[in-house]
Amino acid sequence: MTLERITVHRLAAVARDQTTTPESVWRLDDLNLAVNNLMIGPGAKPGRLQLGFKLNDAPITVASDSLLLSPLAARARATVDGFDLAPVQAYLPPSVPAGPRAGRVSLALAAAVELAQK
Repeated sequence: MTLERITVHRLAAVARDQTTTPESVWRLDDLNLAVNNLMIGPGAKPGRLQLGFKLNDAPITVASDSLLLSPLAARARATVDGFDLAPVQAYLPPSVPAGPRAGRVSLALAAAVELAQK
């Protein structure tokens, strides 16, 4: 079976976590997803994935030119540009000796994942 195309344009969502003090608000804006030629089953060839969104105004992208679903195998690149670390503090237990109170993080990474077939 081939999933020829999955497309999502400009999705937005807001989540409010009332379990934290103060309440944490997470905004997801401008989510765009494009998945092409995902195949499932014997002889499957890798498909492609492009994902981009803003999480609390920080741009995040994930891209893979080689994505297999079964068995799972992917080579992907991800970037995060200027993610505010302050909201993360609310999720750290008090036993953590040091945590981010301010600052932003940017990163770029490449990863490869391959799960063996049973």
